Amino acid sequence: MGAFVLPNKEIPDETDLRSFIMPIQHVERAAGLQLFNEELKGKSKQLCAVTQCQVVVRRFDDTSKQITGKK
Repeated sequence: MGAFVLPNKEIPDETDLRSFIMPIQHVERAAGLQLFNEELKGKSKQLCAVTQCQVVVRRFDDTSKQITGKK
């Protein structure tokens, strides 16, 4: 389980996703929501400890240009 807060701006491709990790409780408090119950939060492993954490960039504007042939 993991929670991340990313800026609303372009993120360089080489940015380490782990730099955006936030405690789930902080995200829940800011949103005014309980996303996960306490038992689940206590049993879960940190997402970045069990998987590769990285920002995957999808360039939809470039793909769209390739499909339509526009420049």
